[in-house]
Amino acid sequence: MVVIDMRSSKRRALIVVCLILIIVVIFLARKNIETYNAITLKDINYKAYTGLNGMLSYKLPADWSAQEQNLNSTEIVYHMDFETKDKKIHGYVEILNFNKPLINFLNESKKNLLEIISFKQYTIEPIKIDGADGYILMYSKRSNNKYIKAFEVFRQDKDNIFHRFAFYMDEQEWENELRPVLLEIAASAVLK
Repeated sequence: MVVIDMRSSKRRALIVVCLILIIVVIFLARKNIETYNAITLKDINYKAYTGLNGMLSYKLPADWSAQEQNLNSTEIVYHMDFETKDKKIHGYVEILNFNKPLINFLNESKKNLLEIISFKQYTIEPIKIDGADGYILMYSKRSNNKYIKAFEVFRQDKDNIFHRFAFYMDEQEWENELRPVLLEIAASAVLK
């Protein structure tokens, strides 16, 4: 005689149903995030900016404010500060002219900064932007009793000239969904 424990079968069935529901919820959440990213990138209106007597062009979201600064420097040949309407993100665009390769500049800067600033996290990630070599510099540093997240994109241009798009925000405000938007902004730069 075969004895079937109905309680055990019901428990197994309940576990299987719960697992299926969890998988469906995860799948739907992932789809919503992907859709949000696509809409975010597609729905942003951009404003074109030029600098260096028309030699530089790039785009920032239209509702951001921007102010060009003349730094009277041979190394920082262009500088434009920007800020989001809600003031959650601020930063700048720079064209830099250093007599060294970009990676050397980044490594020297890191070494110098680590001597004076304590970082929670600091990474340099190689990247290609429209076929050009570049780097993403991400770090968090303490400022006024909170951590500021930095997302900086450096792109090699000609010789030892490179672009720098630096974005700063409260670390609590950082979302990974911002990454493609910020990279798209950095990729918009063209230097003739």
